[in-house]
Amino acid sequence: MSTGPQWLLEQLPTLQRDGIVNAETAQRLRAHYATAAAATQTSSWGRVLSATLGGLLIGLGVILLVAHNWDSWPRALRVTVSLAPLLAGQLACIWALTRARGDVGWQEGAAAFTATAFAAALALVGQLYHFPGDLDRYLLTCTLAALPLVYLLNASTVAVLCAAAITVWAARAPAASPLTVLLLLSTLAPHVVLAWRRDRGAPRSLILLGITVPLGFVAILACLHDPGRLSWLWLAEFSALLWLINLHDEPPGWRRPLPSYGLLGLATVALSAGFTDFWQPSRLPPVGDAAGESWLLLGAVLALLLWLMQRALRADQWLRAGGGLPALLLWLTLMFDPAPYAGPLALLSNLYLAVLGIALIRHGVQTQRLRTAHAGLLLLAALILARFFDSDWSFTIRGIAFMVIGAGCLAISRWLRQRVTTP
Repeated sequence: MSTGPQWLLEQLPTLQRDGIVNAETAQRLRAHYATAAAATQTSSWGRVLSATLGGLLIGLGVILLVAHNWDSWPRALRVTVSLAPLLAGQLACIWALTRARGDVGWQEGAAAFTATAFAAALALVGQLYHFPGDLDRYLLTCTLAALPLVYLLNASTVAVLCAAAITVWAARAPAASPLTVLLLLSTLAPHVVLAWRRDRGAPRSLILLGITVPLGFVAILACLHDPGRLSWLWLAEFSALLWLINLHDEPPGWRRPLPSYGLLGLATVALSAGFTDFWQPSRLPPVGDAAGESWLLLGAVLALLLWLMQRALRADQWLRAGGGLPALLLWLTLMFDPAPYAGPLALLSNLYLAVLGIALIRHGVQTQRLRTAHAGLLLLAALILARFFDSDWSFTIRGIAFMVIGAGCLAISRWLRQRVTTP
């Protein structure tokens, strides 16, 4: 959880919306505390980053030194040297848990070094004794061995490394299945959720959430029965899920990765579905072509989306509930061949994106959130540009149209900055 000047800056929009402070007072407070908050975050983040990079570089340096003299050493010495960094890493972890408890830099650095040392020791010892194995098994072993470090030392760096390893394993392992990958990713979920709740908006939690969420999407996508055909359905469901679980109605922005990823995914699906070629039979999965686990996962996510949509509707959050419509449309088209209806379906997708953009602008003005309004403006601009590229107009007409659209966007953005005072 943020403290000090940063906490006050995060509370200003709520205080202004509740009438506790007016816009002028909020602006003066924001200007007064902005420098102090930036300095505090920069100092803390710099210490964590330095410790993490230091641990990784030391581990990689030891590996390079060992590799340079490896062939000239006897086997016993090579085993000892392989295990020595791992022992040193464990001692560093013990120090971080006992003497430096609460020091994020020590914890991240020790955990990153230990995870790197284990991966190196496993590879070197396996090569010495010719253990059978392949990259898939190696990545899975390293991930399972590093998981305790994530929770014992609260190590977000190791969590990101584990998520990356799971993603590569899902793409390469023949035995990888959606439910297996989901189970592996769920082992990291408690750390990600707790880190975000504890340090919402801090650089460390932003990087953790900003990397693990897309890695989780790619990991499950890679092991679907037919990724090329199921990718749009999975993207629509995953994006809607991120958009709907935004319980605090946070605006899109780089400090709010979940609604930002959700809106980006919804816009991608809607823009793509706005072209008639999207609705050809090769683009959408016919019933029965996917394996059971893929359909089970997609069906379970659909059920969760329906529950979240009705929950949002009960709270009169119509904009939030609308995020599930692209996924529902894709599921609906599984019941018939969408090719003969490609024109109306493309028109419906364009209409959805236009309504979503206008609704975001209206919501941003009403709630005094400039980022939300600008997100809606970007959606409308992207929709118009996509339609121009899909037309048969000459380059001259397109060029003039682009300049007019650009001028219109600048004018609307200026108007929004005058109407909305909160970033």
